[in-house]
Amino acid sequence: SNSQVIDEQNWNTNVLALENVELNSKYYGIYTLDNLEELCSKESRKKVPIASITKVMTAIVCIENIKDLNQTVIVDLPNVQKYYDEEYSVAGLKDGQEISYYDLIGTMLIPSGADSASCIALNVFGDYSKFIEEMNNKAKEIGMNDTSFANPIGADDENNYSTVYDVALMMKLSLIHI
Repeated sequence: SNSQVIDEQNWNTNVLALENVELNSKYYGIYTLDNLEELCSKESRKKVPIASITKVMTAIVCIENIKDLNQTVIVDLPNVQKYYDEEYSVAGLKDGQEISYYDLIGTMLIPSGADSASCIALNVFGDYSKFIEEMNNKAKEIGMNDTSFANPIGADDENNYSTVYDVALMMKLSLIHI
């Protein structure tokens, strides 16, 4: 195997290296990957809108519930036309287009396609509301206790929020899947 073995005992997670780093964000957190030990943070537990980072949970729920990501669905554009009309970032799906879940995930995450995220949410369980429910169930399952998802794209909504710490939990899980 060409994989390199990493000796965790040789990792230096010295916080002193972070002392001179200037971060200009209102909210941030730097954590160790193994146990999410907080090395430094600012307002990391404050509930804030997370916009398109929401799509990471959309991808996780899709991957965990579709056995074959090469399975295809047909795009029903009237259901996603509002994203084009309201000038969201879209992947450019076409009504009637046949596309795999694998490609939907890619077009959702890379260009941040709201149309792809919506198509996933409409098709995985055949019920948009059920998909949102599963996003919230998964969040609670992994300890995202200060998170609520109201849609699969991260559209502004008072019920679509998270914290820096909870996003770190989600990103750690995404490393397994994505």
